Amino acid sequence: MGIYYIDGKRFYQSLSAGIRRLLSRQDYLNKINVFPVPDGDTGTNMGFTMSAVESSFNIEDNVSISQAAEGISELTINNARGNSGAILAQFFTGFSEGVKDKYKLTPLEFSHALQIAKQYSYDALMKPKEGTILTVISDWINAIHKVSSNITDFKKLLTHGLNEALISLSETPKKLDVLSKAGVVDAGAQGFVNILEGINNFIHRGIVEERTTEAIIETPSVIESISFNEKYRFCTECLISGNDLDRSKLKSKLTEWGDSIVVAGSNSRMKIHIHTDQPKKVIHMCQTFGTVSDEKADDMIRQQHDAHGIHQEIAVLVDSGCDLPEDILRKYNIHMIPVRLNFGPEHFVDKMTITSGEFWERLETNPHHPQTSQPTPGDFLRQYQLLSSHYKQAVSIHIPANLSGTYQSALLA
Repeated sequence: MGIYYIDGKRFYQSLSAGIRRLLSRQDYLNKINVFPVPDGDTGTNMGFTMSAVESSFNIEDNVSISQAAEGISELTINNARGNSGAILAQFFTGFSEGVKDKYKLTPLEFSHALQIAKQYSYDALMKPKEGTILTVISDWINAIHKVSSNITDFKKLLTHGLNEALISLSETPKKLDVLSKAGVVDAGAQGFVNILEGINNFIHRGIVEERTTEAIIETPSVIESISFNEKYRFCTECLISGNDLDRSKLKSKLTEWGDSIVVAGSNSRMKIHIHTDQPKKVIHMCQTFGTVSDEKADDMIRQQHDAHGIHQEIAVLVDSGCDLPEDILRKYNIHMIPVRLNFGPEHFVDKMTITSGEFWERLETNPHHPQTSQPTPGDFLRQYQLLSSHYKQAVSIHIPANLSGTYQSALLA
């Protein structure tokens, strides 16, 4: 029996199957992650971005494709992590725009919506690079577009698209030297193909994979010799909310502070991703555009060490309430999740957008008494997932539950 239309429920069910496939492969994606930097977190970031769709979206029988796509777009923007995660979020934002006010889609209408999604995906990047997830997205959409006028069955359409996506994936090493040297395909592109594989398995055989991680296929040892030569150290992200946000102006401003820039979302909510040496200044600049939340700054040198360096079997994780000096954190390879704090209307991320010295200065001069809020369970979940990809065990150490809610967040994750 063929599938001749997709509505909101069918779209969500199929995508959920794709997400399950992605989650089962995220450790492998971390292992083959060498571009744009070999920091070993592509699988974790893509998984975190997409898992919110499955866990947080409530689908009803009569939901339209427009409603489903809008909800999925919002969830992926709010939860986007990493370069590939931000691109995926922008892809779904474009798709949502392409299906606006529609209840269901034919293959031809689906193809037209994907064309908009492709344009949005490229527009998110300051300098789009071929041989990445963008290339596979583009080749998959182009393949579907070429046959959508003649194929009325989504099963046949998506099978054709997957076959072309697999070919495109296999050719990514020919387009990026770093992939060729490492002997791997692009991790973000592989993750996108995994989503397509899960969708195809579902529509043909009704298979939805369990939330388990497959055994890691052996990866080329040359990956471990790929050196970190990134110009900038911190992978910095935040969510900006406001009215009539100017994407072009924001991207232009971001170029002053770093590269690997991705700006995903709508004119009311944008997720920014940038590699920089000045995360605090980037966050402060973003605050001039709107209300900033969900800030983070990952140390990519530390991440590369976790992914490819020689380290102990057990990882130690603390929050910034532990207040260990930076040299001690580095010496003993201790990982830290920052606490959030505010002085009145001013919000900060401990040790990221405010230093200890700046904190004491504000304590003496600011009329507002500082307040703190613990890291969210989502903050801990992402860190646990990342550490579990590179260590056999992880120990999370925090002050007692009767003194801080951080302990409870760590447990809930």
